[in-house]
Amino acid sequence: MGKHPGGLLVSLSTSDSKNIMLSDILDPRLSLPSDQRVAKDIAFVATIAFACLRLNPKF
Repeated sequence: MGKHPGGLLVSLSTSDSKNIMLSDILDPRLSLPSDQRVAKDIAFVATIAFACLRLNPKF
């Protein structure tokens, strides 16, 4: 996102983290993918990455 992820990591550990949109997490300096397959791949990678950040990861 072009800034330190500390605030994002704290917000992901709260109960409201299920309401975060992927577009809020991606670097705003980059354009969103126009290809549906690329968008799905990015969402999949983000899901795996955030599962790795949980204290008790479940996938």
